[in-house]
Amino acid sequence: MAASTTSAAAQTPHHLVVGAGVFGVSTALHLLARGHAVTLLERSPDGRAAVDAASNDVNKIIRADYQDKHYAALAKRAISAWRTSPLYAPFYHEVGLLLHSGPRPPKDGRAYVQNGIARAHAEVLESDGAGVPFVETPAPGCELPPKARQLKSDADTDACFPPSLRDQLGAALRDMGGSQSAYVNPRAGWAEAGNATHAALREAVRLGARVEGSAVVTSLLREGGIVVGVRAEDGREWRTQQGGKVVICAGAWAHDLLRRLGAPAPHPCTPSAQSVILLQLDDEQRAAFRSAPVVLNFSTGFYIFEPDEHGVLKCVGAAH
Repeated sequence: MAASTTSAAAQTPHHLVVGAGVFGVSTALHLLARGHAVTLLERSPDGRAAVDAASNDVNKIIRADYQDKHYAALAKRAISAWRTSPLYAPFYHEVGLLLHSGPRPPKDGRAYVQNGIARAHAEVLESDGAGVPFVETPAPGCELPPKARQLKSDADTDACFPPSLRDQLGAALRDMGGSQSAYVNPRAGWAEAGNATHAALREAVRLGARVEGSAVVTSLLREGGIVVGVRAEDGREWRTQQGGKVVICAGAWAHDLLRRLGAPAPHPCTPSAQSVILLQLDDEQRAAFRSAPVVLNFSTGFYIFEPDEHGVLKCVGAAH
C-alpha cells in the first residue's frame, strides 16, 4: 500500500499558483479537488492576500445582473454557492443592490436598466455543458428573494430600505422613473472579501496546499522553451512536477508582473483604482443602516455599503 501511495504521489501534477488572493486561492481549491498538488506563492510575509490587494478588502459587491451575459451566468451560479456553502455563506450578506442613474443619466441609462433586469431574469445553464437549466438555490431554511424589478416612484425606492432610513435618503435617491432610471435586485448583496479569501486559503491548506510567503516572483524558469517554475527576488526557486503549470493570479499586479517576466500582458490587462472612504459609525447609526441595500450610481461609479460588524461603512468613488 505504501509503495502504491508513493507511486501515485510521484505521478500527481504539481502546480505553482502565483498569488493567494481570490483568483489564486480559488484556482488552488479547484486543482486540489481534482487530486492535484498545489503550492501557492504570495508576496505577503504571512502568505495571505497582501494588505493592499483587492481581495483583502472590507467588502465587495456580489451580483449577477452584469451587462455581459457570460459573466452574469457565472455570477448567478456563484451566488447560489455563496448562499449554501458552509465555507462561504458566513461571509455573504444578501441585502440587495439598488442601481440608479443619478439626476443626469447617460443617454443609454434606460437601456442599462432594462438590460440589467433582463440579465437578472435570464435563464442560466449548468456549467457542465449538458444544456440543463441551472436552478438557483436559496440559503438553508429560506426562500429565494424576489427577482430584480424597475423602480418607478419614490415609494418603490422607500420600500427597498429599512424604515429607519426612508426619511433620510435625500435628493440623490429621488424621482426614480422621472429624472432617474433605476432598478433593485434583491438577489444580490455583498461579501466580506478579506474574511472570505482568508477562509478559502485555510481550506486550501487543510486540503494539502503549501503556502510560501514573501515570495516576490521576479523571473520564470524555462526548460526547452517551456515554463517549469519561478524564481523569487530572494533567490528561492520553485518548480512544477509531472506536467504541472505555473498559473499567474496576481490581480492588479498581473500587468507589471507579466512585463517583468517577459510575457506580454493580454489586452485589456490594465489595473485601475478607486477612491475609498471608510466611516466609523456609532451604535445608533449602525442600527439605522443595518440591512440597507448596496447602492450603486452606474453613471458616476459611486457606491456605498451597509456597515460591517464593526460599524465601518464603506463608500467607493469612480475608478481611475
